[in-house]
Amino acid sequence: MKFSIRESKHDFLYKVVTPLAQGLIKKAVAKAIEQAIKTGLEYVDEQLVGVKRAMDEAKESDETTRAETLKNIFNQKKQKAEHNKEKAEQKAAERDSQFAVVTEKKDSVIPKVNPPHSTAQEAFSKERLAKEGENWKSPAFDIV
Repeated sequence: MKFSIRESKHDFLYKVVTPLAQGLIKKAVAKAIEQAIKTGLEYVDEQLVGVKRAMDEAKESDETTRAETLKNIFNQKKQKAEHNKEKAEQKAAERDSQFAVVTEKKDSVIPKVNPPHSTAQEAFSKERLAKEGENWKSPAFDIV
């Protein structure tokens, strides 16, 4: 893994800091990757252990076959995922938030409140400037 600093005005600082930074960055990235792989493998191991236990129980009992046990496990996972999805959709529906793209000031959700540097305020001021002016020229197109 390599990285470089471009257009540096301080060559001495670049030469001193680069070896230190490379070592620290490489260690941090390697540790993050190692931890992500370890977490992923632990999750897979946990899932496989659960499947093995269910298969062992099915093997010992005469009520269900191993194939039926696997189907049951996957159906349970599917139902749980659908339930989580429904819960998330319900939470999203409960939120009372609004999003609107406003092209005119009168259509604003809060027409009396406009932060001074908002995109809507800038658009409204450009619209007002475009309507001003003489003949074909408008102050909206002035550079200075």
